[in-house]
Amino acid sequence: INKFPLSERKGYIRNALNQGLPDMGELINSITGDAIIIGGGPSTSEYADKIKVLSSNGAKIIVIERMYSWCLVNNIIPDYVVALDACDDVIESFGNLHPDTIHLIATQCRGDIFDRLKGYKTYIFNTPQKGIDLASMWDEHNYDKVTQINAGGSVVLCAISIAMTLGAKNLHIFGFDCHVTNGNYVDGITGVGAQLDYLDIDIEGRIFKTIPAYISFMQQFFKLWTFAKKTDMIQSVKIYGDSMVSFASKDNIR
Repeated sequence: INKFPLSERKGYIRNALNQGLPDMGELINSITGDAIIIGGGPSTSEYADKIKVLSSNGAKIIVIERMYSWCLVNNIIPDYVVALDACDDVIESFGNLHPDTIHLIATQCRGDIFDRLKGYKTYIFNTPQKGIDLASMWDEHNYDKVTQINAGGSVVLCAISIAMTLGAKNLHIFGFDCHVTNGNYVDGITGVGAQLDYLDIDIEGRIFKTIPAYISFMQQFFKLWTFAKKTDMIQSVKIYGDSMVSFASKDNIR
């Protein structure tokens, strides 16, 4: 289920394809070691130094767009930034750009992002779009090879799928808390939305304050992780911080 109106998405996709940008498929197998995924959960603030250590040891950094500025402020240069969302405030995440960063932008994103990224390293990827004849649109814009990512319900899940698509076998995931602790998001994140419908979830005696979307993201993660393990797309996943996902895991993801 896509929350953005069908007619708007058609227009955004057509605009993205009009840019003549390369498809993300050109980058497949560009990661030969570990990958770092940076999400926007509050626990991320504790791990800036750890992220730098992992990066210095060769791990590639894949950050969600709303944490781009946070990374730069903390002297962390992302190797890749992922944008999935078609909300009008996503452009706020691209106020500061780094010339060495590769920007991976979903075709359903708004046109102002593509305008902002002109002259910077930018690739597009596609996501499933029920009700849109993507194949005809690709043909119309002379794309004979395209990459379609199982993005799931959040940009963090999308970044995880992208990491595996690019060749990473071992993932270090930060800020995938999926519950509310000392705030909804890490300080320094850009363009956040309001959280509604809080509820308490009991997992083996511990109560987590969360929202339905976070529960869905956790469920989707386990499905994605299980599939990736079965198909040898991944060897290990480590989730840092106080995450409901790692607490709920039966496989000692921590």
